[in-house]
Amino acid sequence: MELPYCCVPAVLQMVFERRQMAVPEQEEIGYELSLIVPEEIAHRFRCVRTGPRSPSGWGTRVGLKKFSIQRYFDRHRLPLRIVRYLATEIVDLEIFLADHLEGGDDIVVCFDQWHLLGRGNTEHVALMQALHRGSVILVDPAEDSPDLYRVELASLAEALCGRTTGQLGLWVTSSVCYSGDFG
Repeated sequence: MELPYCCVPAVLQMVFERRQMAVPEQEEIGYELSLIVPEEIAHRFRCVRTGPRSPSGWGTRVGLKKFSIQRYFDRHRLPLRIVRYLATEIVDLEIFLADHLEGGDDIVVCFDQWHLLGRGNTEHVALMQALHRGSVILVDPAEDSPDLYRVELASLAEALCGRTTGQLGLWVTSSVCYSGDFG
């Protein structure tokens, strides 16, 4: 279950778990991704930053290069690569999703909560579990969401182009083989 404003760390935990990798605490991942929470809930964390709410909401600041998920992977020498795809870059969403899921990739969906769930006004992430007949099944770590829910592709496409700013899109995580030193 997700700690408040830790949807990105919680989804990364799911990716690590599925890939049978070590799974750090959400707080640890969040701190390295510059998690920012409202001051009134900071007491729920051992070590966290507080500050003003960003346009995309409270949570991590993975849109900044120094706090990017790829930087996190590289710092920890994790054999993973993450690529963000905007909805406008994808010609056929169903084929795109099928190809990546069949290839063993993890697809993190960063969407506008209002467009997809009818609540909230921020970006949120969930992990795609399956594609089935014009819909997808998402695994959502948020404590106020069902664990799994089915979303029609048309609704998903709309939520990927929502009204928030920032990191909306599909974050495709795949395995890589590194050679040499990270430097």
